[in-house]
Amino acid sequence: MAGLKPGRTIDIISTLGPSLAAEQTLRAVIRAGSRIFRQNVFNESTEEIGHRAEALRQAGREEGQQVELLMDFSGGRPRLGSFEKPVNLRPGETIAFFPVDGSPPRENGTTIPLRIDEETWEAINEGERIIIADGRILLRILSREPGLIRCRIDRAAAPLRPFRGVNLPDTATAFPPLTPEEISRLDGLARVGFD
Repeated sequence: MAGLKPGRTIDIISTLGPSLAAEQTLRAVIRAGSRIFRQNVFNESTEEIGHRAEALRQAGREEGQQVELLMDFSGGRPRLGSFEKPVNLRPGETIAFFPVDGSPPRENGTTIPLRIDEETWEAINEGERIIIADGRILLRILSREPGLIRCRIDRAAAPLRPFRGVNLPDTATAFPPLTPEEISRLDGLARVGFD
């Protein structure tokens, strides 16, 4: 392979999820060269993850390949909360966020729950950016007050979907590596046998 130093290899990392639920699809991905499989633990139960891990290991055995399971925690990174269906956004319009553990505000327009720690909420300032969906959604913060962040939509090249990670590139804060909920799940997830 051009550009690859001698003795170096490339690891293909695939994400376990609904698109790899069928055994034949999982086996095809293993045959194509994937050996490391990432499992996002944010919105799946430990039991569901255990079933998926066993299916992966079985597919690896049937293909004669050793596969590894990588546990991926979201940590304290801000993330959208739950809402019923994707929201189509339009540049120039406004959107508001409220803390997922708070009450939805009486606000005209779109309001979305946001999982965010109090320290990060307090660090957000007017004019800063919020980036969602790998940059396809770009918001500019208009105001922050207790229980509400108002934003202008600058770019909307994808619908807003529940549980998306939120990037705050202009906000000076550090997110905890694991949330209390993730810490409480470690024992059960360790029994699944991540590599």
